[in-house]
Amino acid sequence: MGSSPCHQILSALSIAKKGKENVNRQIDFSAAILVRAA
Repeated sequence: MGSSPCHQILSALSIAKKGKENVNRQIDFSAAILVRAA
């Protein structure tokens, strides 16, 4: 195996963090649309 378990955990965490940021951006975007439509 090339990467150590620690490295795998770190990369998984960074991917999860990116995904969470994308989700938050989507929520903000949806909220802005709802506010505009209201």
